[in-house]
Amino acid sequence: MISWASLLHVERPAVRPSPPPARCGDCAHFRNDPEALERAFPGFTSMGSARADVRACDGLCHRHGRYLSFSESCGDFRPAAHACAARINS
Repeated sequence: MISWASLLHVERPAVRPSPPPARCGDCAHFRNDPEALERAFPGFTSMGSARADVRACDGLCHRHGRYLSFSESCGDFRPAAHACAARINS
């Protein structure tokens, strides 16, 4: 005889955590070194410096030609090895 408890018990597959989102700050197209920003925006230094803490890890996407946050993302992501995103706790 089948019990109600056995009918209610459902085996579920193990759930794998989803990978972290692909962020611009981790992309090969992304540049955020101060020298690159100052070259891309002539006159940028008149407002201070590209080394300012307020810009955090924001930078340039050379694929799309945009200045954006390291935490943005898009379908053209290509992994790169650099340390910017490691400084930020997200």
